[in-house]
Amino acid sequence: MDLEDIEITGIEDVPVTESLAYHGPPGTGKTSKSAARVAKLIQDHDYGIEDVAWVTYRRSLARDTLARLASWDIIDPSELENPSDGATRYIGTAHAVANRCASIGEGVVEPWHRSDFCEKRGMQFWTSEPWEDSAGKLLFRVLDYLANANTTPEDKAALRECPHTDDLRDHWQGDIVEAWYEWEDYKGQMNIIDFHEMLKRPLQEGESPGRPILVIDEYHDVTALMDALFRSWMEDAEIVIVAGDPHQVVNAYDGASPAFFEDLDLPTVLLDTTYRVPEEHWALATRMLADAHTPPAVTRDGRGRVNDINSPRFEHSEENGWVNLPGRDTPGSPGWICEKFGREETLFLTRTRMQADGVGAALEAAGIPYRSQPELHGWNTEETDIRLAVHNALQKIEGYSPANFRYGGNKAFGEYTGNNKNPADISLKNSEAAALLEATSAHDLDITRSDANDLVEELRDDEDGHLTLREFDDYVTKSFWERYTAGAGSVNRLNKGPFGSGSSGERELRALRAALNRQDGPISPDSISCHAITIHASKGMEADDVVVYDGISNRILREIQVNDESRRNEYRTWYVALSRAKKRLHVMRDGFAWTNSIIPENLQAAAREAYQEGHVDGDLPGGETA
Repeated sequence: MDLEDIEITGIEDVPVTESLAYHGPPGTGKTSKSAARVAKLIQDHDYGIEDVAWVTYRRSLARDTLARLASWDIIDPSELENPSDGATRYIGTAHAVANRCASIGEGVVEPWHRSDFCEKRGMQFWTSEPWEDSAGKLLFRVLDYLANANTTPEDKAALRECPHTDDLRDHWQGDIVEAWYEWEDYKGQMNIIDFHEMLKRPLQEGESPGRPILVIDEYHDVTALMDALFRSWMEDAEIVIVAGDPHQVVNAYDGASPAFFEDLDLPTVLLDTTYRVPEEHWALATRMLADAHTPPAVTRDGRGRVNDINSPRFEHSEENGWVNLPGRDTPGSPGWICEKFGREETLFLTRTRMQADGVGAALEAAGIPYRSQPELHGWNTEETDIRLAVHNALQKIEGYSPANFRYGGNKAFGEYTGNNKNPADISLKNSEAAALLEATSAHDLDITRSDANDLVEELRDDEDGHLTLREFDDYVTKSFWERYTAGAGSVNRLNKGPFGSGSSGERELRALRAALNRQDGPISPDSISCHAITIHASKGMEADDVVVYDGISNRILREIQVNDESRRNEYRTWYVALSRAKKRLHVMRDGFAWTNSIIPENLQAAAREAYQEGHVDGDLPGGETA
């Protein structure tokens, strides 16, 4: 959309040269309208991009914002080449901008640091599944929550009020304050800082971007620490633009609260037209919200479809993982949804990580790449680095044979005449070559396993490098090109060690085999637009097709029955889930036996009623069931 086509809501009452807060319900264009105000300031009021600091929720949103400004000819496209430097260095996530303000030199805590600390204290940290709790995980959940609340465990009232303290006490009865002191000492010895300290440091030192225009997006999901930091930055700015929606708080478990947005001393403008959320979806989302809140008055600008689907079951065993998953061709399965409605842009949402992992496992079995949260098994995570690298390597070498190399008397000119495959034309990324060497059986290597391990380390140290297949051939034998070039047919011949042990290793190999059977070439995680994530991880996301799995755990059900604040948070969460779709919203019922329904029944009737209330004439919206 061109800049001239964007209606800058509120400009009559609050000119672009003045500060404001945009209250933007789902799909109302908070970011677009904020960008338009910035564009007008640059275009008409002698500001430049070097005068702008902009805090976004995701790195990708920072890139999208710069791309939008470039498309409007507000900035030169060259600014997109290295946005973390130069004029655009203060456009990024809160932690990135804060880090650039304070020039932090320490390393950032990794999970293994926390595990090591816990091990030294005799506390369990790692669990067999990412959604399971341990004393160590819960200790750091408490410490992180208090840090985000801009306090410490020495604040006894805050420690009592922390929603994770009771859970920690169920696993561990030690001294939390003492553990916190010891953790601070550990970090000092290791020269590392916690993630939240990237925000704390510039607040303590009084550092800010110091730019006259400050934009902060998604302010409804900030914590007390973020709020304190951002307010200090506002003092150094001439014009402040804040965007948020108190009804879309999804990070309350981390200490986020709508109160921080509501307490801003800025004129607030309601964005009152949603361009993304269709009438029917809006009716369902606000029906959920109305159980605990007053929905905003928003005009809808489109129609969509609601599909109420009986989901096939996902069954999980503690010993064997996912023992029963919906097949790709089973109506209502993740694979079926992708096939029927188009997998190019599908967002699968669940209330818990365990449910999201089940959906992901079904997508893996169907050979469909997807993205997930870091601790799960999406093709974008560290958990699946080996799977991704081996997949891409096997895709690249498929169809090669010893005849393409210097075996069996083939030399020079005649060595790749058999199938016109020149091994000098194809290269493996160093990460792919390293993973493939690890997954190659020792008797197919032309070097010792020890030398291969050293080579793997060298390759991973040079992550930007490449090896042609001609160069890779120096490290393998003729049998390699006979055993590993059949795509999915080569998976059984791989060295299984790098993929992990037990059910998790078996899952990785199944996912690898299914993807090789289904995909036509290498997979780039950045190009995957299918997601299987929790509702909490979907902040700011949208898709043509959104698949929402109805269901909350027994624990969540108990909490919302006895705690009004938990109830209010829960209904905000489902409001977010039901307002992500641009075209089709698929509500899946009864997929997980251990959950309790929360989305009301009779969705079709509710959607039709909503449409009739807003439209006297015209066709009623339809739906599908399966």
